[in-house]
Amino acid sequence: MGDEDIVKLFFNRDEEALVALEARYGNYLKSIADNILHSAEDTEECVSDAYMKAWDTIPPENPQNLRGYIGTIVKNRALDRLRKHQSGKRGGKSEDVLLSELEDCIASGCNVDESVDRMFLSEILNKWLEKEKPENRKLFLGRYWYGYSVKELADSKDISQGKVMSKLQRMRKRLRKCLKQEGIFV
Repeated sequence: MGDEDIVKLFFNRDEEALVALEARYGNYLKSIADNILHSAEDTEECVSDAYMKAWDTIPPENPQNLRGYIGTIVKNRALDRLRKHQSGKRGGKSEDVLLSELEDCIASGCNVDESVDRMFLSEILNKWLEKEKPENRKLFLGRYWYGYSVKELADSKDISQGKVMSKLQRMRKRLRKCLKQEGIFV
């Protein structure tokens, strides 16, 4: 079943929408959550929460990219759950490491609920990623969307960790330049 059909089921308030969503994107969503949480139980709860959030928000939302929409929901749920688990604890938080690598590119303190700003930034990022080589795009998304470690990326591409870090650093530099050209200063 295609994305448009699934969205129609949501609009018709047909519970089959959740079954179809799970069948189409269940493994994808679990991999996003598990790369952040590293806990099967938390991952399952997070994905279930994301399905319920989709049920509550479609309609009125009519996502043109269902995969990206539900992926963003599960990623945000996973990060919220991770912060909750780690609140009050000291030590390295995986989302802090990922976000700290991008903090020179993307302004911190932007309000996530401001959908216009988010959509504008998303468009810029997508256009920028389209200009990158496919290998670089995969590294960037693997690191900053899926949350893979540098070691996991290096192993999957059969290159050194140093090369992965260098490529990501150069990409962040290009992204920063692109954002400045678009009038986004950090």
